[in-house]
Amino acid sequence: MTMLELYRRARGWSQADLARELGRGFTASAISLLEAQRLQPSPRQRQRLAEVFGPEAEAMLASIDPASVPASKEGPL
Repeated sequence: MTMLELYRRARGWSQADLARELGRGFTASAISLLEAQRLQPSPRQRQRLAEVFGPEAEAMLASIDPASVPASKEGPL
């Protein structure tokens, strides 16, 4: 289970509920693919996810798209 799915479920939302909350460009199918890590969010989608989930968004976005974490916040190799 991805962090996106955990955060969605913690709010009691279905994938369709989250898609409606996020607005244009999101469908229940897209949420399913994001949760399955079979789709990378676009910059606009990352922004909307950050707006909806607030402070938790950075860790959640890193779980679905590691490239979304700024280089300065990566740990030592």
